[in-house]
Amino acid sequence: MTEKKHIPFGKPLIGKEEKKAVEKVLSGPILVHGPESENFENSFATFTKAPHAVSVSSCTAGMHLIYHALGFGQGDEVIVPAPYWVSYPDMVLLAGGTPIILECNEKQGFKINPSELEKYITPKTKWIILNSPSNPTGACYTENDIREIAKVLIKHPHVHILSDDIYEHVIYEGFKFFTIAQIEELKERVLTMNGVSKAYSMTG
Repeated sequence: MTEKKHIPFGKPLIGKEEKKAVEKVLSGPILVHGPESENFENSFATFTKAPHAVSVSSCTAGMHLIYHALGFGQGDEVIVPAPYWVSYPDMVLLAGGTPIILECNEKQGFKINPSELEKYITPKTKWIILNSPSNPTGACYTENDIREIAKVLIKHPHVHILSDDIYEHVIYEGFKFFTIAQIEELKERVLTMNGVSKAYSMTG
């Protein structure tokens, strides 16, 4: 008989205070709106030094709402590196945009090649989606990787960056997380999506 192996999928980063906060919210009548959400938004904005923050029920909903709010027009392009999370292209299509798939193969670690990215940017490019650590490949962009991509994007001020950082804390072997929002020349063009579901094993 084959020996069974235990494969851990995540270790919740949650203590007594976090448990009490979750229980308080779950025992209330409203989960997404109200004073608890407002307190969270204000605290998160202060923590990230952002002018404001908005909480939604999930990053999926957040990205979908963002695309609609931005008012994609016919022909507006969004670069989506592949392999990608299943909903990225459909959210772009539903908002009226055109997903442009940038293939990132195994030889390059399923990560964007900056010279290839340059070829995909056109006057119609409105956004690019970055996801690191990546779903589904697990690819992680190092600080150097991000800085090389940034060199390309800095040359194209009409392109904005949606940085999906939801797996920020799901990293191993001493890897140091770095996000493109930390690039001074690009921070005003970056919209960061993040949440607590993955870090605290609260998916679903």
